[in-house]
Formats: sequence, C-alpha cells, structure tokens
Amino acid sequence: MDIIVAEDHPVSAKLLEKILTRAGHTPLLAADGERAWELLRRHQAPMLLTDWMMPGLDGLGLCKRIRELPPTPYTYIILLTARDATADILCGFEAGADDYIAKPVNPDELMARIRVGLRHLALEDRHEKTLRQLMHTEKLASLGQLAAGMAHEINNPLGFLTSNIKTFGTYTQEMQAFIQSCIHLLPQLRKLENPPQELREKIKDLEKYQDLAYILEDLDQLVAESREGLGRIGKIVEDMRIFAQPAALNPELTDIHHCITLSLSMLTARLGSAIELVQDLGDLPRIFCFPNQLQQAFCNIFLNAIQAMEGNGKLYIQTRKEKDQIRIRIQDTGTGIAPEILPRIFDPFFTTRPVGQGTGLGLHVAYTLIQRHGGSIEASSPPHAGATFDILLPIAGV
Repeated sequence: MDIIVAEDHPVSAKLLEKILTRAGHTPLLAADGERAWELLRRHQAPMLLTDWMMPGLDGLGLCKRIRELPPTPYTYIILLTARDATADILCGFEAGADDYIAKPVNPDELMARIRVGLRHLALEDRHEKTLRQLMHTEKLASLGQLAAGMAHEINNPLGFLTSNIKTFGTYTQEMQAFIQSCIHLLPQLRKLENPPQELREKIKDLEKYQDLAYILEDLDQLVAESREGLGRIGKIVEDMRIFAQPAALNPELTDIHHCITLSLSMLTARLGSAIELVQDLGDLPRIFCFPNQLQQAFCNIFLNAIQAMEGNGKLYIQTRKEKDQIRIRIQDTGTGIAPEILPRIFDPFFTTRPVGQGTGLGLHVAYTLIQRHGGSIEASSPPHAGATFDILLPIAGV
C-alpha cells in the first residue's frame, strides 16, 4: 500500500521509510506539507503519516486541507508529534487526524496503528461499495419510473411523424400522376395552336389537381413538423443518455441551472399540464462538481414533489448566490410532511408510499450526493403549505 510520509527531518524520514518498506508498504516521502499535498493529489494514497511541525504548511494545516476534499477516496491520517498534552491531542483530532503517535516513533506501535488504519479503510471501502450499490439501485428505480413517461413522450412525435409520412406518400403519388400527365400533353400543346376537343377534355381531367398549390404548401409544413418531431426524440434520447451515463471520475466546471433543466426534462411527462412550473433563477457562477450526481439528486427531489402533489399543483424552483454558497430552494404545494416523520425522510428505506410504489431511497440518495459535494439539504413543511427543500452547495466546488 502507498503511504505518504510528511517529515522534514531527514533522519526521521529515513527511519519511517525503512520501517514501512520492511512491512511491505511503499513509502512516498515529502519534506513538507505542500509536497505531501501534491503527492496525495497525484497518487491518492489511502494513508498519510505527517509530522506536526513542518515549515510552510504544517501537519494540522495539511489535515484540514485534506478534510475539505470530498469524502472519497478516504485518507487515513496519523499525526506524528512530540506534543502529548491532552489539549494538543484534541487539537490534532479536531483538525482531521484519525490517530497520533508520540515521537520518537516506536516501530511496533507504528505498525499496530497502521493495522488499525487498514481495518478502518476496509470498513470505509465496504461502506462506499454499499453506498454505490444503493445509488445504483435508486437510479434503476428512477429510470423505471421515468421509462413509461419517456415512452409516451417519444410516441407522440413518432405518431405524427408516421401520419405525416403517410400523407406525404399520398401527395407524392398525386403529384407524380399530375407531372406524368403534363409530360404527355406538353408535346401536343407545343404543336397545336387550337387544341381539339379531345385535348380540351384531357385538360379538364387535369382540373382535379387544382389543389396542387395547397399540397405544395402543406408539404413544407409536414417537413417542418417532422424535423421538430425528430429533434424532440433526439433530445429525449440524449437526456436519457446523459442521465444514465456513469459518474465522471473527476469534477467538471458545471452550470447548476443546466443540471436543473436536464433533471426537469426527464420528468416532462410526470409534470404534465396540471402542474405549473415556476422558476426564479438567479445569476450563479459555475462550480466544480459531479454533474450527473447532482442531476440525480435534483431528479429525486422533483419526483418526490410531483408525487406529493398527485398530479396537480405548483412546483417552485429558486436559485440564489449567498456569499460563498449557492442556494437552491425547491417548494411544492403538495400534501406536506407530517411533523412526526420530518426527521426521518432522509433515512434509507423510509417511505410513506404503499408497498411496491417506492424504494425509500430517493431522498436518502439525494442527501448523500449533496453531502458528497460538501453541501447540505434541509426540509421544512409548514402546516397546509406543502414541502420545501433548501440545498446549499459551496461555490468552491469539490
């Protein structure tokens, strides 16, 4: 296992390197906190041994900086210090250290504490795998709920495309017949100044094509509608692809309003015409985040609101920049949340819906994804006023 060692004293660093190498680990040495930070970002080592006192960025500062990162992958931090006062030890834990070793370092104690760290990391890994499985389960459930609506949305444009093409085929046949008749008549019309009765009769027969101007005009409309229908289908498919694609490995500079718009587009069929969408969007900076995680979080909250309104009401969305944070407020005019269950709504598998109609994971996944971005979410529900969800995301991003 890679272990970063932040130690500015060459002799101490060499000793730690020797102990870790003998135990089968790969020590990555750093002479100060900044160098250790660079190594951590580059190698994502699961464990860090750091001296407290170092030039520039010291051990406490390094701990605090690491804990400001998203919670995965987790880095287990052991603080190396000659300070053994209770106040100093507590200060180290408050900064984000998981354990500490008093200097001079005892090799047996160091290895024992590393083994404790490995058990902790194993638990973190199992927790992360369970969380990913829960998120995957909820995503599949969300896609299942959206599938019928998406099919409806796709079938509508497909319906008029099919009808238009059928009409287009009929028009084409009539135009071909007309053109063929004109082709046969043109040579005779060129030769004769006074067409005989027989030719006059043929000209009369052509009068049934007097709607040609309308047909030509309607063709343009048919083509325009068909293009619009194909565009709608393409957008639906693209939105589904973006929503269902695997999460990005690295945060991306993202427009939060685009995440909201995409999430709403996934729920077009569920919103219907009876739910009025009211948006009050502020001027927001773009932030570094994992966009499809936020899209899933927003989608889960919107879906919860739609279900609470039972197909009729208003959905309010407001965004604002507040100092170093972005606030997203989502409010519905649904049945609200009873005071006795309000503290439990973000718990996994908690649901008030009938058996088979909800996984109880939607709001829990939304809560978890927002926390993973260093944000927070709170719910409130005044009597007879629906439910309100306030989301705060740091502008600094992840």
